[in-house]
Amino acid sequence: MQGPRTKNVYDVNALLQEPSRLNSATVRSREEYLRMQRDRLLAMKASEREKQMNEVSQRASQERPRTAKAARGLMRGSRGGIENDDVLAARREIVEKLKTEIEAKANI
Repeated sequence: MQGPRTKNVYDVNALLQEPSRLNSATVRSREEYLRMQRDRLLAMKASEREKQMNEVSQRASQERPRTAKAARGLMRGSRGGIENDDVLAARREIVEKLKTEIEAKANI
């Protein structure tokens, strides 16, 4: 448990209990203190929001496809991204070779 709070200039409850302490200078200083606190909180929130937006934009730029072909591939559902022409040509050659082997075995 905590002990009794000490009174300070910015303690609202102490000001309300002792109206003699409540003067315009005290109210102005309290207003200034609260404005500074608000400004500091708003600045912290703004910097945090900016940091989050930077992180999101960096992630989005890394994940975004660089070409229209890659984008179409992602839209179709292939997650491998784009495949270069050499890989496709090699696959076509393998398919043709398998076809000729199957036809040769079927003719036997």
